[in-house]
Amino acid sequence: MDLNHYFASRIPVLKPVSVITQADIDSSANRGMLHLMLVGVDATAGLFGARIPCVTISARTAHTLLQHQYHMEGAPAPNCYADVNVAAPLWALALGWALESVDPGHLQAAMQADAARALNAYHYLVGGV
Repeated sequence: MDLNHYFASRIPVLKPVSVITQADIDSSANRGMLHLMLVGVDATAGLFGARIPCVTISARTAHTLLQHQYHMEGAPAPNCYADVNVAAPLWALALGWALESVDPGHLQAAMQADAARALNAYHYLVGGV
C-alpha cells in the first residue's frame, strides 16, 4: 500500500454544505476571542494557496477532497471513496488524514463552520441579524 492509498483510506465521505442553521450561525458568532483570532490566522494562511478570503486551511483541504470524491456525475458508491481520494493531491490527503486523526469529523465541520461564518458576516453587513 503506497502513501496515497494509506491516507485516502482514512478520509471520511464528505458532503457539500447545503444547509446552514441558525444554531450554526450563532455558534460562529459565540466563539471566544482566542478562537476567532486563531481562525483569522488560519484563514490568512489559507490565502497563500487559494486566494479565496475567509476560508480556513481545514475547509480548503476538505473542499479539495470533496471535489475528488464527487468528480463524476453524482456520487460514486460509498465503497469507492478511498479509490477516488487517491487521485487527490498528496498535501490534501496527508493534511486531511492528520486532521481526522486528531479530531474525527473535522473536515466536514470546517466546511460547515466557514460557511456559517460567511453567512454571519453577510447578515451583519446587510443588517439581517
